[in-house]
Amino acid sequence: MLNVEVFAVILSRAFISTVIIPLSDFVGSLYFTSCNIC
Repeated sequence: MLNVEVFAVILSRAFISTVIIPLSDFVGSLYFTSCNIC
């Protein structure tokens, strides 16, 4: 049971680092360019 919990934590961290961080960077840059255009 403990191994499953550790695996879930590692998987969630990998998901966050590979999906959420680039997505937030993309949204931030998109917002920045739209502000520059306006």
